[in-house]
Amino acid sequence: MNHPSLLDQARQWQVLLHSGRATAADRAAAQAWRQAAPEHEQALREVEGLWSLLGQIERSAEQPQVRVLRRRRLWAAPLACAAMLLLALWLPRGTWIGLYADISTQPGEVREVRLADGSLLTLNGDSALDWQFVDGRREVRLYRGEADFQVAHDPARPFMVSAGEARIRVTGTRFDVRLEEGGVDLAVSEGRVLASSAGGEPRPVVGGQQVQWRGGAL
Repeated sequence: MNHPSLLDQARQWQVLLHSGRATAADRAAAQAWRQAAPEHEQALREVEGLWSLLGQIERSAEQPQVRVLRRRRLWAAPLACAAMLLLALWLPRGTWIGLYADISTQPGEVREVRLADGSLLTLNGDSALDWQFVDGRREVRLYRGEADFQVAHDPARPFMVSAGEARIRVTGTRFDVRLEEGGVDLAVSEGRVLASSAGGEPRPVVGGQQVQWRGGAL
């Protein structure tokens, strides 16, 4: 497994701290990481310098001066695009997902989340997902990484998981889903789930069984 560089780790901490999702524990963990070694401090200083540059570009694009309205129209969009391009090139792959996902974890971090229906999700490191309860269904979308699902039993409200091309439907059981560049792995610990590709015929998978999606096919 390839471990992220110090700069990648510093970037991820910086994004988390400026995402609006950082908790007091997150800020304390970031400070502890910073103080763990001089190399960590140097990496964060480099990242903070580039973050400040991004802020200056965005502020230049947003200055509300009526007398130069035509000039703003000519330059605001290119400056904003330059800021977005610079940010996209600077951030490690997958960081954007962590900004808009309902929950995400840093590399090496494990987090438990209790949903409103009583289901328990355990996210492995460097993972991200969304969830929503709508129209009598419970839906989760895994964007990256790995999650263990202990789904509260509720036959009236199916629990749906999407991960890449994988589609998984349950009413109450325990299973693990891992999404990587090569495909998706599903391992069922207890109970029974229905697994399919997008638009494909569901296949039952029971406790002790595993299935994989490769190239979009189950």
